[in-house]
Amino acid sequence: MNKPTDLESFIKAIQEFKQQRAEIEAKKTPEQRERERVQYEAFIEQRRQEKAMRQHKEKLVFYKDWIKRDTWTLQEGLDLLLDNDPTERQSWLYFDFEDDGYPELLELAISCIGVSLQPKTEGEKPEDYRFTKEQFIKWAKTKTINIPEALLEALGQSQPRQTKNQAANQKRGNRKQQRLDKLDQFLTEMERRAKSSGERWDRSCIPVTKQQFYDIFFQVCTDIETCRLATLADDIAKFHGKFKPGTGKSTDNVLEMLFKDNSHA
Repeated sequence: MNKPTDLESFIKAIQEFKQQRAEIEAKKTPEQRERERVQYEAFIEQRRQEKAMRQHKEKLVFYKDWIKRDTWTLQEGLDLLLDNDPTERQSWLYFDFEDDGYPELLELAISCIGVSLQPKTEGEKPEDYRFTKEQFIKWAKTKTINIPEALLEALGQSQPRQTKNQAANQKRGNRKQQRLDKLDQFLTEMERRAKSSGERWDRSCIPVTKQQFYDIFFQVCTDIETCRLATLADDIAKFHGKFKPGTGKSTDNVLEMLFKDNSHA
């Protein structure tokens, strides 16, 4: 019998690895797969934010060097607005940045000189004119030109990136708290209605699937943002809520009957 080649051994190893992975995946519950998917997405988002933060810090250092100058030439100011390095353009009329909008912005700026774009010092040609950074930014704002966030931050005209992230986190935190408040009320109301209907279960043994609970909860609480199924399941556990073991998908949704009027007292 011939000895397997390196390629054949490699292919066999790959096949065995795939089979092992398939066996592992087959043993996972839907809830476990959902948790892993959410964790993976959170990891990817964190990496994206970290990369964006690094790039933002690099840009901030770049712009802080430029705002130390008292004035900018027309070409320098336009390139900074376009998030370009002015030193990389060979001349004020050389369009070496493909599709970056420089020609159109240059034409607009020249038409505004002396009116909405006042030069600090003049020259024989437009490229000799110099403008203060304040004049340039003010002009860009009046023309609704998109100004790089890092440039505004370097000028002290924008919140630091970290502060904005904190604001976004605070907003997410507020949404989560609203959901938790609604869930607490919903569970209490669910127990009250179940008792009134002669049911003998409470939040410690909810006789529906997680998906059924999810569907009814967000049908009733329409004034809050939805979340992932796994997230809501974790929230329920915080209020000592548990689902009855063995409740299958074919089970009638008793919550649908309890909240058939679709109201949340």
